[in-house]
Amino acid sequence: MSRGGLRWGRYHISVESCHSLSAWGRFVWAWNGDGDDKFKVKWWENNNGYLVLEHKRDGGKYQEQISFSKTPCHFGGSRIWLTCPGCGRRVGKLYLPTTLYSNGMRVQNWRCRYCYKLTYEQRRSRNLSRIFERRAQQVAQRLITRRNYFYKPKNMRWKTFEQLVDKYNAFVEQENAHFLGGLPRSLINSFLQDKT
Repeated sequence: MSRGGLRWGRYHISVESCHSLSAWGRFVWAWNGDGDDKFKVKWWENNNGYLVLEHKRDGGKYQEQISFSKTPCHFGGSRIWLTCPGCGRRVGKLYLPTTLYSNGMRVQNWRCRYCYKLTYEQRRSRNLSRIFERRAQQVAQRLITRRNYFYKPKNMRWKTFEQLVDKYNAFVEQENAHFLGGLPRSLINSFLQDKT
């Protein structure tokens, strides 16, 4: 199973490095977006709901019509979904990559993350120490901490408390092992020699 980085020799672009437009009207500018990218969104709602996305990029002006659909919610109202122009899939967000090129030009079409084969930055991360750190923090949130000591919350069984403390300690040990495994061996040896 791929973790999002290199897969069959192809590097996947992350969702965070793309401009995105959600079906709920929220536009998110990519963290590495260019200053020359300009966007304007016009919503037209009728029986065949659609919206028009206008954007300027690399000196050109582009316009794309995207249809949307509504689904009823259980407690009334409706939810809006965008229809991907590339695959016809009903999605919540469409993306415009900032670093993807086709025929020597940046891509100009809004598509879903399946069409562009996008991944999430967290999945691309090979830094397992951060993952274990996050898991340890999640376990620690269930416990009461004062002055770096854990205390059993009221109404928690002692067995559950001891299991959570053991789980926390195991995650911290794994985090430290992966962190030290990523450091160069010469740096670790010099650190250990300074301690003695």
